[in-house]
Amino acid sequence: MQSSSAPQRHLPIRKDWLAATQEPALEPDRPIIDPHHHLWDRPGNRYLFHDLMEDLNSGHNIRATVFLECREMYRAEGPPELRSLGETQFVAGVSAMSESGKYGPAHACAGIIGNVDFRVGSRAKGILEQHVILSGGRFRGIRNGATWHADPSLRVFTSGSGEGLYVDRAWRDATSPDELRRAVNAAMDSGKPTLINAVLDPAAGSESGRIGNLNPQSKLKKK
Repeated sequence: MQSSSAPQRHLPIRKDWLAATQEPALEPDRPIIDPHHHLWDRPGNRYLFHDLMEDLNSGHNIRATVFLECREMYRAEGPPELRSLGETQFVAGVSAMSESGKYGPAHACAGIIGNVDFRVGSRAKGILEQHVILSGGRFRGIRNGATWHADPSLRVFTSGSGEGLYVDRAWRDATSPDELRRAVNAAMDSGKPTLINAVLDPAAGSESGRIGNLNPQSKLKKK
């Protein structure tokens, strides 16, 4: 295990602790797609292809997974807005290894969510296209975290985007159908790439993935 005295964003994986309790999979035949996981190689915390496949082959019928960006394996050189291409390229390689079938039936990283900073304006379109090409068609979208802290010693716990990301006009909030409609129209009129942060209806209950809240219905009155 790697070790470092530097602050760590996540606790290291303790396989001995995980092995202390073994539970059989519930409904082992039910097909599952894991919609959110990461891969990284960081001081004191390494989770890469073989670690993922070990988890995917642990008893559940996991057919495929979706990788969510985590600012890993960015290119060390080149324009800052292009460095995130390294992450997509890295994950596409992991997916290709999985698709060989040598490591189990699950298709790891069949979908890839990457990172593109829309503040670069019209250049974002070309960057998105490069992600699609490097991903081998696996690229499904982007995620841009906006957590930030003024204390440099705490920035290891933030998304790395810098201060005020969502305040920038390249980003728009939508918390109601009318706001969403206006945001979409404004984005179309601008002719520039725009990311719209659509806030889910809190009156709809918990997320639909929870067994007790499958396909919740909005309580907002329909006009």
